[in-house]
Amino acid sequence: MVNLVNTFKRFADNVWIHDFEFSRTTNTNLDQFLGYTTEEVGSGVAFWRSLTTDESAKCELSEIDIEYRIGVRDNHVLVYNILHKDGRLLTILDVGIVFERFSNGKPKSIVGFHLVCKK
Repeated sequence: MVNLVNTFKRFADNVWIHDFEFSRTTNTNLDQFLGYTTEEVGSGVAFWRSLTTDESAKCELSEIDIEYRIGVRDNHVLVYNILHKDGRLLTILDVGIVFERFSNGKPKSIVGFHLVCKK
């Protein structure tokens, strides 16, 4: 996973890893990407969804999360708007892929990145 994360870091504004076993998301660059500290965002997806301004994207993010959890999704690519801490609206590309699975086939971890498309 280290090689993949390092590759993403070369071009992405933020790289993230979600661990389903511990329900924890780790981000590499939140302070520069959105102006928030890791402590402010926490390790779940609730705060992230609260920053998403498009209701249809919030619904789609929820559906994607459910599909990952039940093991019917391997990846996602989504473009949506999100609020920076300073009030700017950013359009971002959010890409994720299952990196590791449990023996039952459900994802253990997914890795992905965020890329600002429009500031």
